Amino acid sequence: MAQLSKTNEVTVRNARTGRTLVGDTYYAKAISAAFRCASRGQQAALGHIIQEDGTEHLFRAVNGTLVAA
Repeated sequence: MAQLSKTNEVTVRNARTGRTLVGDTYYAKAISAAFRCASRGQQAALGHIIQEDGTEHLFRAVNGTLVAA
């Protein structure tokens, strides 16, 4: 499994905090934006984070990319 880049670590940390303070929509939008800008390895690592957080229901795949549901 690929490790998150430093930038994506910050994004995930902010998304998790935003989920607590703002809601699921903030989390989903932040993670999906990071996913669209990431390499394949980073996309896999972000996918693992989504599974770890149990938030698969917040996303859907459209044309091979992850978007907030």
